[in-house]
Amino acid sequence: KHVSNPKSVLCIAPSNRERIEINEAVRAMLREAGHIGEREHSALVLRNSGVGKSDRKLALNYHPGQRVFYSKKSRRYGIRAKSFATVVEVNRRDNLVTVRRDSGGEITYNPKELYGVTTYDVEPRGFSIGDRIQYRAPDDSASKRVPNGALGRITAIDNKGVATILLDTARRGDLPSTIDLSRSVQIDHGYAVTSHSSQGKTVERVFVSVDSVAGS
Repeated sequence: KHVSNPKSVLCIAPSNRERIEINEAVRAMLREAGHIGEREHSALVLRNSGVGKSDRKLALNYHPGQRVFYSKKSRRYGIRAKSFATVVEVNRRDNLVTVRRDSGGEITYNPKELYGVTTYDVEPRGFSIGDRIQYRAPDDSASKRVPNGALGRITAIDNKGVATILLDTARRGDLPSTIDLSRSVQIDHGYAVTSHSSQGKTVERVFVSVDSVAGS
């Protein structure tokens, strides 16, 4: 059923860990059946670190390689609103974090001084033509804003790693969305979703993964 009409089926996982495991299992079966492309394009996806607001004020909750999103600007540190940086060094003793801004240059600051910060862990993924994907954050760069949790299918990937995505909600005349897989991206495979991100979606058939051990 997932193969013949993937938009009509939704797999719901109780946790992000199981969501990833189900996605990998479904992709393996689809690849073996020839329903997704053989060529895989490597990408780095961003997964919310799940660090609370108060804990983000402590340097001990940061680590090198982590991605940091700033929703608000800081004139003092030259941080633009809605910009990213990568953690390069952590000084737990003095509660300092050093990051390299995507716009260029390194800065060191006490995380207690900044607001509107979200941290992400970086995980490797492979994407192929035909893959189902889910947006893990809103995409304001598209011609039409793509909401968080939106589902779609990769219809093409060019030589530069730019993927063309046909959204499930696309209407006739809508321009396709694109994502540059050569950058860290906020999408993931969309064969399984968490119960939270499944809210508001209408499908013909739903499969729910249940942890029988935890529930016993």
